[in-house]
Amino acid sequence: FEADYIVRARQAFSKAQEVINTAFNTMDEGTPGHDRYVKLLAQARDGLAEMTNLALGYLAAAKRQQADGKLIEALEYAERATELLGDHVRAFERKASILRALAKSDPEMRKEYAQDAKVALSAALRLDNLLTSQRLGLMLEMGELLLEDLNDKQGAREWAARVHAALEGANAESVGEEALALYRSRLNDLEAKLRG
Repeated sequence: FEADYIVRARQAFSKAQEVINTAFNTMDEGTPGHDRYVKLLAQARDGLAEMTNLALGYLAAAKRQQADGKLIEALEYAERATELLGDHVRAFERKASILRALAKSDPEMRKEYAQDAKVALSAALRLDNLLTSQRLGLMLEMGELLLEDLNDKQGAREWAARVHAALEGANAESVGEEALALYRSRLNDLEAKLRG
């Protein structure tokens, strides 16, 4: 699959669902037209589900390859998953994680891989409807990446300040006390490195 074809296919399936759902408002159940649209809607949903299942398989493969230290192969799987899923936080997170590992393992390409990881994290942070815990994790990851991989202390300080503000406004019931404690600990570590 070419990336452009995949994007167009995902958009077509999504648009088909949208159009069919709108058309349902003008039809009576049980009529031939309604039944035909029910079948078309099922086909569009099946197409999207197939793409999603394939992408989740690629994400799992990326995770396995990364765990085995096969980072280039892991990155290829993560990129395929990102193409199939589109704007999906797990795909961006996995891709950024692999790119950071590549940056640490390849001094000559360190900056390039780290910049690519920054792009992946930025894309994830722009997504709508992120859970507070996801946003906090991504913000911390961005701060750590800027400091550790790109030596950008000012950028890391800005992200640390954002995390600090987000933690103050976080709802313990929705995020969980243990998760908040973990994020506070990671923030403390980041701030300590910034002072050091």
